[in-house]
Amino acid sequence: EEDFHRWLATAGERGAASRPTLQFLRMEDEGALVLGVTRPQEAQSWATICITSVEGASFFIEGLEDPPDEVEDWLTAVNSYVSEKARLSLGDALEAALSKIPSATVVGPSRLGRSEEDGDCEEEEEYDDLIADEDLAVGQDRTAQREAYQDEARWNSLATSSAQQGSRQASQVLMREMRNLMSLKGDGEGQQKALEIEMVEDSLYRWTVQMHADGFPENCPLRSELCRFGAQHSSRKAAIVMDVHFPNTYPMEPPFIRVVRPRFLMHTGHITIGGSVCMQLLTPSGWLPSVSLENVFVAIRSEMIEGGGRIDFSPMGKRDYTMAE
Repeated sequence: EEDFHRWLATAGERGAASRPTLQFLRMEDEGALVLGVTRPQEAQSWATICITSVEGASFFIEGLEDPPDEVEDWLTAVNSYVSEKARLSLGDALEAALSKIPSATVVGPSRLGRSEEDGDCEEEEEYDDLIADEDLAVGQDRTAQREAYQDEARWNSLATSSAQQGSRQASQVLMREMRNLMSLKGDGEGQQKALEIEMVEDSLYRWTVQMHADGFPENCPLRSELCRFGAQHSSRKAAIVMDVHFPNTYPMEPPFIRVVRPRFLMHTGHITIGGSVCMQLLTPSGWLPSVSLENVFVAIRSEMIEGGGRIDFSPMGKRDYTMAE
Protein backbone atom coordinates (compact mmCIF):
# COMPACT_ATOMS: atom_id res chain seq x y z
CA GLU A 1 0.00 0.00 0.00
CA GLU A 2 2.81 2.40 0.85
CA ASP A 3 4.53 1.67 -2.48
CA PHE A 4 1.29 2.45 -4.31
CA HIS A 5 0.78 5.78 -2.56
CA ARG A 6 4.41 6.75 -3.21
CA TRP A 7 3.91 5.97 -6.89
CA LEU A 8 0.58 7.83 -6.88
CA ALA A 9 2.25 10.95 -5.50
CA THR A 10 4.84 11.02 -8.27
CA ALA A 11 2.30 10.03 -10.92
CA GLY A 12 0.09 12.95 -9.88
CA GLU A 13 2.93 15.38 -10.55
CA ARG A 14 3.11 14.30 -14.19
CA GLY A 15 -0.59 13.53 -14.59
CA ALA A 16 -2.79 14.94 -17.33
CA ALA A 17 -6.49 15.03 -18.15
CA SER A 18 -5.93 12.46 -20.89
CA ARG A 19 -4.27 9.96 -18.54
CA PRO A 20 -6.20 7.04 -16.96
CA THR A 21 -6.25 7.06 -13.15
CA LEU A 22 -6.01 4.41 -10.43
CA GLN A 23 -7.83 4.58 -7.10
CA PHE A 24 -6.84 2.59 -4.02
CA LEU A 25 -9.78 0.50 -2.79
CA ARG A 26 -8.42 -2.01 -0.27
CA MET A 27 -5.74 -4.54 0.59
CA GLU A 28 -6.53 -8.25 0.29
CA ASP A 29 -4.86 -11.15 2.06
CA GLU A 30 -1.16 -11.72 1.39
CA GLY A 31 -0.67 -8.13 0.30
CA ALA A 32 -2.81 -8.14 -2.86
CA LEU A 33 -3.72 -4.60 -3.92
CA VAL A 34 -7.27 -3.87 -5.15
CA LEU A 35 -7.57 -0.80 -7.36
CA GLY A 36 -10.23 0.98 -9.38
CA VAL A 37 -9.40 2.04 -12.93
CA THR A 38 -11.01 5.09 -14.54
CA ARG A 39 -10.45 6.21 -18.11
CA PRO A 40 -10.37 9.87 -19.16
CA GLN A 41 -13.75 11.51 -19.82
CA GLU A 42 -15.58 8.66 -18.07
CA ALA A 43 -17.44 9.38 -14.84
CA GLN A 44 -17.63 5.76 -13.64
CA SER A 45 -14.88 3.29 -12.88
CA TRP A 46 -13.96 1.23 -15.96
CA ALA A 47 -12.55 -1.77 -14.09
CA THR A 48 -11.67 -3.17 -10.67
CA ILE A 49 -8.39 -5.06 -10.58
CA CYS A 50 -6.31 -7.01 -8.07
CA ILE A 51 -2.53 -6.85 -8.43
CA THR A 52 -0.46 -9.52 -6.70
CA SER A 53 3.29 -9.75 -6.26
CA VAL A 54 4.58 -13.07 -7.62
CA GLU A 55 8.03 -14.34 -6.71
CA GLY A 56 10.22 -14.50 -9.77
CA ALA A 57 7.54 -12.99 -12.01
CA SER A 58 7.15 -9.43 -10.65
CA PHE A 59 3.33 -9.07 -10.67
CA PHE A 60 0.09 -10.64 -11.87
CA ILE A 61 -3.09 -8.61 -12.41
CA GLU A 62 -6.59 -10.07 -12.52
CA GLY A 63 -9.99 -8.51 -13.02
CA LEU A 64 -12.67 -8.53 -10.33
CA GLU A 65 -16.46 -8.22 -10.44
CA ASP A 66 -16.96 -10.13 -13.71
CA PRO A 67 -14.93 -7.84 -16.00
CA PRO A 68 -16.10 -7.31 -19.61
CA ASP A 69 -14.19 -8.71 -22.59
CA GLU A 70 -12.41 -5.39 -23.21
CA VAL A 71 -10.94 -5.48 -19.70
CA GLU A 72 -9.98 -9.16 -19.99
CA ASP A 73 -8.15 -8.47 -23.26
CA TRP A 74 -6.31 -5.57 -21.64
CA LEU A 75 -5.26 -7.70 -18.64
CA THR A 76 -4.03 -10.46 -20.95
CA ALA A 77 -1.81 -7.96 -22.78
CA VAL A 78 -0.52 -6.46 -19.51
CA ASN A 79 0.28 -9.82 -17.89
CA SER A 80 2.02 -11.00 -21.05
CA TYR A 81 4.27 -7.93 -20.89
CA VAL A 82 4.85 -8.04 -17.14
CA SER A 83 5.66 -11.78 -17.14
CA GLU A 84 8.70 -11.07 -19.30
CA LYS A 85 10.01 -8.35 -16.96
CA ALA A 86 11.44 -10.00 -13.85
CA ARG A 87 12.12 -7.74 -10.86
CA LEU A 88 9.75 -5.07 -12.17
CA SER A 89 8.83 -2.47 -9.54
CA LEU A 90 5.20 -1.84 -8.61
CA GLY A 91 5.40 1.63 -10.13
CA ASP A 92 6.77 0.30 -13.42
CA ALA A 93 4.07 -2.39 -13.52
CA LEU A 94 1.34 0.21 -12.95
CA GLU A 95 2.79 2.50 -15.62
CA ALA A 96 2.85 -0.42 -18.07
CA ALA A 97 -0.77 -1.27 -17.24
CA LEU A 98 -1.92 2.34 -17.73
CA SER A 99 -0.09 2.63 -21.05
CA LYS A 100 -1.98 -0.35 -22.46
CA ILE A 101 -5.49 0.76 -21.47
CA PRO A 102 -7.59 1.12 -24.65
CA SER A 103 -9.27 4.45 -25.30
CA ALA A 104 -12.98 4.75 -24.68
CA THR A 105 -15.02 4.30 -27.86
CA VAL A 106 -17.81 6.75 -28.62
CA VAL A 107 -20.74 5.22 -30.49
CA GLY A 108 -21.98 7.56 -33.21
CA PRO A 109 -25.57 7.76 -34.45
CA SER A 110 -24.68 5.93 -37.68
CA ARG A 111 -23.87 2.82 -35.62
CA LEU A 112 -27.12 2.83 -33.64
CA GLY A 113 -30.24 0.91 -34.56
CA ARG A 114 -28.44 -1.62 -36.71
CA SER A 115 -30.29 -4.81 -37.57
CA GLU A 116 -28.76 -8.24 -37.15
CA GLU A 117 -29.07 -8.71 -40.91
CA ASP A 118 -26.11 -6.34 -41.28
CA GLY A 119 -23.81 -8.83 -39.54
CA ASP A 120 -22.16 -10.17 -42.70
CA CYS A 121 -21.56 -6.68 -44.04
CA GLU A 122 -20.05 -5.56 -40.74
CA GLU A 123 -17.67 -8.54 -40.75
CA GLU A 124 -16.45 -7.64 -44.23
CA GLU A 125 -16.06 -3.98 -43.19
CA GLU A 126 -14.01 -4.99 -40.16
CA TYR A 127 -11.71 -7.05 -42.36
CA ASP A 128 -11.24 -4.19 -44.85
CA ASP A 129 -10.60 -1.74 -41.99
CA LEU A 130 -8.00 -4.09 -40.52
CA ILE A 131 -6.15 -4.36 -43.82
CA ALA A 132 -6.34 -0.59 -44.37
CA ASP A 133 -5.00 0.22 -40.92
CA GLU A 134 -2.00 -2.12 -41.09
CA ASP A 135 1.29 -1.00 -42.54
CA LEU A 136 1.50 -3.67 -45.23
CA ALA A 137 4.82 -4.45 -46.88
CA VAL A 138 5.02 -3.69 -50.58
CA GLY A 139 3.93 -6.65 -52.67
CA GLN A 140 2.46 -8.57 -49.71
CA ASP A 141 -0.07 -11.11 -50.89
CA ARG A 142 -3.63 -10.08 -50.06
CA THR A 143 -4.82 -13.68 -50.07
CA ALA A 144 -2.29 -14.54 -47.38
CA GLN A 145 -3.50 -11.57 -45.34
CA ARG A 146 -7.11 -12.72 -45.63
CA GLU A 147 -6.13 -16.23 -44.50
CA ALA A 148 -4.21 -14.77 -41.56
CA TYR A 149 -7.24 -12.68 -40.59
CA GLN A 150 -9.53 -15.70 -40.79
CA ASP A 151 -7.08 -17.74 -38.71
CA GLU A 152 -7.00 -14.97 -36.09
CA ALA A 153 -10.80 -14.88 -36.05
CA ARG A 154 -10.91 -18.67 -35.58
CA TRP A 155 -8.56 -18.53 -32.60
CA ASN A 156 -10.50 -15.66 -31.04
CA SER A 157 -13.73 -17.58 -31.50
CA LEU A 158 -12.14 -20.61 -29.83
CA ALA A 159 -10.98 -18.49 -26.88
CA THR A 160 -14.47 -17.02 -26.51
CA SER A 161 -16.22 -20.42 -26.56
CA SER A 162 -13.64 -21.94 -24.19
CA ALA A 163 -14.17 -19.08 -21.72
CA GLN A 164 -17.37 -20.87 -20.65
CA GLN A 165 -15.13 -23.53 -19.08
CA GLY A 166 -12.99 -20.98 -17.25
CA SER A 167 -12.24 -17.28 -17.45
CA ARG A 168 -11.68 -15.29 -20.62
CA GLN A 169 -8.26 -14.31 -19.35
CA ALA A 170 -7.22 -17.95 -18.82
CA SER A 171 -8.56 -18.82 -22.28
CA GLN A 172 -6.57 -16.01 -23.87
CA VAL A 173 -3.38 -17.12 -22.14
CA LEU A 174 -3.91 -20.76 -23.17
CA MET A 175 -4.67 -19.72 -26.75
CA ARG A 176 -1.42 -17.77 -26.92
CA GLU A 177 0.55 -20.66 -25.41
CA MET A 178 -0.92 -23.21 -27.81
CA ARG A 179 -0.22 -21.04 -30.85
CA ASN A 180 3.35 -20.59 -29.69
CA LEU A 181 3.87 -24.34 -29.23
CA MET A 182 2.26 -25.17 -32.57
CA SER A 183 4.62 -22.75 -34.33
CA LEU A 184 7.76 -24.54 -33.08
CA LYS A 185 9.89 -26.18 -35.74
CA GLY A 186 12.05 -29.31 -35.71
CA ASP A 187 15.74 -28.94 -34.90
CA GLY A 188 16.81 -29.95 -38.40
CA GLU A 189 15.38 -29.78 -41.90
CA GLY A 190 12.69 -32.41 -42.34
CA GLN A 191 12.96 -33.44 -38.69
CA GLN A 192 9.79 -34.00 -36.72
CA LYS A 193 8.85 -31.39 -34.13
CA ALA A 194 9.83 -32.32 -30.58
CA LEU A 195 6.29 -31.52 -29.35
CA GLU A 196 2.94 -32.18 -30.99
CA ILE A 197 -0.13 -30.53 -29.40
CA GLU A 198 -3.82 -31.33 -29.84
CA MET A 199 -6.89 -30.12 -27.97
CA VAL A 200 -9.21 -32.75 -26.53
CA GLU A 201 -12.76 -32.15 -27.79
CA ASP A 202 -11.79 -28.63 -28.94
CA SER A 203 -11.15 -27.52 -25.37
CA LEU A 204 -8.30 -25.15 -24.52
CA TYR A 205 -8.38 -26.59 -21.00
CA ARG A 206 -7.38 -30.14 -21.91
CA TRP A 207 -4.56 -31.11 -24.28
CA THR A 208 -2.90 -34.23 -25.59
CA VAL A 209 0.84 -33.64 -25.90
CA GLN A 210 3.25 -35.96 -27.72
CA MET A 211 6.92 -35.62 -26.85
CA HIS A 212 8.71 -37.30 -29.74
CA ALA A 213 11.90 -39.32 -29.50
CA ASP A 214 13.66 -36.86 -31.84
CA GLY A 215 13.54 -34.28 -29.04
CA PHE A 216 15.83 -36.37 -26.81
CA PRO A 217 19.64 -36.42 -27.14
CA GLU A 218 21.02 -39.12 -29.44
CA ASN A 219 23.02 -40.72 -26.62
CA CYS A 220 20.00 -40.85 -24.29
CA PRO A 221 18.78 -44.42 -23.54
CA LEU A 222 15.21 -43.14 -23.36
CA ARG A 223 15.40 -42.03 -27.01
CA SER A 224 16.38 -45.46 -28.28
CA GLU A 225 13.78 -47.13 -26.07
CA LEU A 226 11.07 -44.79 -27.42
CA CYS A 227 12.01 -45.83 -30.95
CA ARG A 228 11.75 -49.48 -29.90
CA PHE A 229 8.38 -48.79 -28.25
CA GLY A 230 7.06 -47.04 -31.36
CA ALA A 231 8.03 -50.00 -33.53
CA GLN A 232 6.07 -52.36 -31.26
CA HIS A 233 3.01 -50.23 -30.41
CA SER A 234 -0.09 -50.14 -32.62
CA SER A 235 0.16 -46.35 -32.95
CA ARG A 236 3.65 -46.65 -34.47
CA LYS A 237 4.59 -43.44 -32.68
CA ALA A 238 7.94 -43.16 -30.92
CA ALA A 239 6.69 -40.60 -28.45
CA ILE A 240 5.68 -40.03 -24.84
CA VAL A 241 1.96 -39.21 -24.85
CA MET A 242 0.78 -36.92 -22.05
CA ASP A 243 -2.64 -35.79 -20.85
CA VAL A 244 -2.66 -32.13 -19.70
CA HIS A 245 -5.46 -30.52 -17.67
CA PHE A 246 -5.56 -26.78 -16.98
CA PRO A 247 -7.50 -25.23 -14.07
CA ASN A 248 -9.86 -22.36 -14.82
CA THR A 249 -7.54 -20.19 -12.71
CA TYR A 250 -4.55 -20.73 -15.03
CA PRO A 251 -1.89 -19.27 -15.06
CA MET A 252 -2.22 -18.58 -11.33
CA GLU A 253 -2.29 -22.32 -10.64
CA PRO A 254 -0.26 -25.06 -12.40
CA PRO A 255 -1.59 -27.60 -14.91
CA PHE A 256 -1.91 -31.27 -14.03
CA ILE A 257 0.23 -33.38 -16.36
CA ARG A 258 0.33 -37.17 -16.51
CA VAL A 259 1.85 -39.70 -18.88
CA VAL A 260 -0.61 -41.88 -20.81
CA ARG A 261 1.98 -44.06 -22.55
CA PRO A 262 4.48 -45.69 -22.49
CA ARG A 263 4.77 -47.00 -18.96
CA PHE A 264 8.01 -46.16 -17.18
CA LEU A 265 9.93 -48.53 -14.97
CA MET A 266 9.26 -47.69 -11.34
CA HIS A 267 11.32 -44.89 -9.80
CA THR A 268 12.73 -43.69 -13.12
CA GLY A 269 12.25 -40.43 -15.02
CA HIS A 270 10.44 -38.68 -12.15
CA ILE A 271 7.21 -40.43 -13.17
CA THR A 272 5.02 -41.77 -10.36
CA ILE A 273 3.62 -45.29 -10.25
CA GLY A 274 0.33 -43.88 -11.61
CA GLY A 275 1.95 -41.89 -14.44
CA SER A 276 1.87 -38.39 -12.95
CA VAL A 277 4.81 -36.10 -13.64
CA CYS A 278 6.53 -35.46 -10.30
CA MET A 279 8.41 -32.16 -10.21
CA GLN A 280 8.45 -29.09 -7.96
CA LEU A 281 7.46 -26.73 -10.77
CA LEU A 282 4.05 -28.39 -11.11
CA THR A 283 3.14 -28.00 -7.42
CA PRO A 284 1.20 -25.01 -6.02
CA SER A 285 4.23 -23.92 -3.98
CA GLY A 286 6.71 -24.27 -6.84
CA TRP A 287 4.60 -22.90 -9.69
CA LEU A 288 5.29 -19.49 -11.30
CA PRO A 289 2.58 -17.87 -13.47
CA SER A 290 5.29 -16.37 -15.67
CA VAL A 291 6.65 -19.77 -16.80
CA SER A 292 5.76 -20.54 -20.43
CA LEU A 293 4.41 -23.99 -21.30
CA GLU A 294 7.30 -24.44 -23.71
CA ASN A 295 9.66 -24.17 -20.74
CA VAL A 296 7.44 -26.49 -18.70
CA PHE A 297 7.78 -29.27 -21.29
CA VAL A 298 11.51 -28.61 -21.65
CA ALA A 299 11.79 -29.04 -17.87
CA ILE A 300 9.77 -32.28 -17.98
CA ARG A 301 12.03 -33.69 -20.68
CA SER A 302 15.12 -32.71 -18.65
CA GLU A 303 13.70 -34.39 -15.54
CA MET A 304 13.02 -37.58 -17.51
CA ILE A 305 16.60 -37.61 -18.78
CA GLU A 306 18.27 -36.69 -15.48
CA GLY A 307 16.00 -39.11 -13.63
CA GLY A 308 17.19 -42.00 -15.81
CA GLY A 309 13.80 -42.61 -17.40
CA ARG A 310 13.41 -46.15 -18.76
CA ILE A 311 10.43 -47.80 -20.42
CA ASP A 312 8.73 -50.90 -19.02
CA PHE A 313 8.73 -53.54 -21.77
CA SER A 314 7.22 -56.25 -19.58
CA PRO A 315 3.70 -57.57 -20.39
CA MET A 316 2.32 -55.23 -17.70
CA GLY A 317 4.02 -52.30 -19.42
CA LYS A 318 1.87 -52.69 -22.53
CA ARG A 319 -1.10 -51.08 -20.75
CA ASP A 320 -1.65 -47.32 -20.80
CA TYR A 321 -1.70 -45.43 -17.53
CA THR A 322 -5.26 -44.58 -16.48
CA MET A 323 -6.62 -41.56 -14.62
CA ALA A 324 -7.79 -43.91 -11.85
CA GLU A 325 -4.19 -44.83 -11.08
